[in-house]
Amino acid sequence: MRARFVAETLTRSTAALARWSGVTALVSALTRAQQRRHTIAELHGLSDAMLADIGIERADIAAAATTATGPQASHRSIWHVLAQRVQRSYRLRRTLSELSTLSDKMLDDIGLDRANLHEVAEALVDGKTVAAASPSFASAVASRPDVPASVTPANVTGTLPDLLVPANANLGRSTAA
Repeated sequence: MRARFVAETLTRSTAALARWSGVTALVSALTRAQQRRHTIAELHGLSDAMLADIGIERADIAAAATTATGPQASHRSIWHVLAQRVQRSYRLRRTLSELSTLSDKMLDDIGLDRANLHEVAEALVDGKTVAAASPSFASAVASRPDVPASVTPANVTGTLPDLLVPANANLGRSTAA
């Protein structure tokens, strides 16, 4: 009984280590590559009539083989997790840096407050909706002729790039007086 417990524990530990170290993902990718090559060779061996029967043209063999042998399960290793965290941290720092370079007037024009820049940067990096913080900006967006009547200053929300493009389309252009 003790030997069976040790064997099961070692098996589970080895499998977990392989999964988290990336060995499982590597083996899976190599297996898929071998299956893809085999599938391409098999499909090239078929006649044009047989390929037409299964709905594949000779020019589409590689694409069909790639689709057929795509990844079946996601193997997230510790390296994937670390890479995603580093990537998010880099995007957050870059976004915060870009927002910090804007003047207070520009921030007010786009409806942001310097005190909330970190919150806004995190929301932008995570792809979340950023609400317009400034009442003047919300009123300006809601009063535009191309904005539906159902949009009021109280419900102006959207991702920051969506709000900036239409609301500030005339930035940098001189207006006729």
